Amino acid sequence: MLNIVYPIYNPKPHVLEYHYDNWNTYPEELKKQMHVIMVDDGSQPPIKFNPPLPNYTHIRIEEDIYWNASGVKNVAFHVVPKDSWVFASDIDHILEASDCQKCIDLVKEKENVYWFIRIKEGIIYKQHPNTFLINSDDYWKFGGYDEDFAGNGGYNDVMTQNLMQYVGLKHINIPIVIYLNENLSYTTKSFIKKGRKINKLKLDNKLRQLRQGIYMHPNNLNFTWRIINGHNTSGL
Repeated sequence: MLNIVYPIYNPKPHVLEYHYDNWNTYPEELKKQMHVIMVDDGSQPPIKFNPPLPNYTHIRIEEDIYWNASGVKNVAFHVVPKDSWVFASDIDHILEASDCQKCIDLVKEKENVYWFIRIKEGIIYKQHPNTFLINSDDYWKFGGYDEDFAGNGGYNDVMTQNLMQYVGLKHINIPIVIYLNENLSYTTKSFIKKGRKINKLKLDNKLRQLRQGIYMHPNNLNFTWRIINGHNTSGL
């Protein structure tokens, strides 16, 4: 079973329909091998999530915390089973049917984190730091995302990659493709993240603590959340 994690926040009207259309192209046997976890990060109004899939979970974070990418990932990994494989990404990245099947068929080993080829408008684009395939046990070896970065924009992904390296997880590039569709993003090209300087200072301080061996991972799930609905035929 492949768990597929997406955050979503105040989506444009077509975003979920685009994902539904993509999942509708998946063969029925493939659908049975995947479990989508959609985390609504405080959208107003709350999203409605009813995908054309046999296995899914819809989680809502009640507080609208600015740039809560860290909390979204942590709550999703909190509900997936131990020792299971998770594809984690952002809502503007598409995993097509053939590539989803490749993720399932890939000979995966724990202590490896697998990273994808990213395509933007038909051209290979820079690798995405928030899209990876990981075993859930390995995710918690480094404590998950550091939620101290929530409330300001930027650098949560950089910190996560450093934490992965710190606990000895290997970075493995794989020939599996994800497609960036910026029309699905809730930001625009002119969007500027707030508080980047604050998070850069936090990053520098935390990386210094890592080098000194004194880094302490903060508590996770610093917000109210609940499972809204879901459907499960997989026994998870």
